[in-house]
Amino acid sequence: MAGKFIAIYGINNIGKSTQTSLLVQRLVSIGVRVEYFKYPLYNLDPTGKMLNEILRGKQKRKVQSMIEFFEGTKVRRPNTKRKQGVAFRRQPIAPKEIRQRVTEEELQMWYSLNRYQFDPQIRKKLASGISIVTEDYTGTGLAWGDAKGANLDWLIEVNKFLCKPDLEILINGERFLAGKEKLHLHESSDRLIGKARKSFLKLAKKNRWQTVNANQPIEKVNEDIWRVTKQLFEKSEIGKIGETFTSWRPNSGML
Repeated sequence: MAGKFIAIYGINNIGKSTQTSLLVQRLVSIGVRVEYFKYPLYNLDPTGKMLNEILRGKQKRKVQSMIEFFEGTKVRRPNTKRKQGVAFRRQPIAPKEIRQRVTEEELQMWYSLNRYQFDPQIRKKLASGISIVTEDYTGTGLAWGDAKGANLDWLIEVNKFLCKPDLEILINGERFLAGKEKLHLHESSDRLIGKARKSFLKLAKKNRWQTVNANQPIEKVNEDIWRVTKQLFEKSEIGKIGETFTSWRPNSGML
């Protein structure tokens, strides 16, 4: 019997790592063969390395100067000439050390390629009966790309051939600043985080994702996630397989 594919979404610093780990533990405890992955997969070459460089300000490639900025960000629109006599507000979305040096479309293409690069392995594992729990996936790219001005329909087209999750869960709420990474493109701007949260909620409504309140005790969030997840697994499947799989964890990082 094929495994189940579950994706967990939410803005950065919302408790996704904690909750995905707890979910995997519960699945293992009832005899489900399961593996856990965290996107982007930084250990994949070349996509993971490039994404890590972009997100943490290590990328050296310069961009064109004669192009417009996305409103309120340092993210540039490709192939557009600057209008004469028009002043643009250039409010960086991140400190100078980690400013985004590629277009949002190019960044999202790298994310998509990272998913496509590992897609055959995901499909193979599911076909062999192993369930998959991912922290972030396609929905994450759609939400962040939409928040930063990329065309949502285009983003959907780019990602449409990827393996589709059986269940997508949004952990929604105010983020926990104690986990904020200082030099990370997507964690330095409260304004951008707010826009991303709105995009996640919009996508959750459109795609009927399950939504869980993040601002509760950890155990309560875990119970809410488990309540919607356990419906995927028939009673006949639970406990049928004694062998369990522990997950390998990619290098730490969030979209």
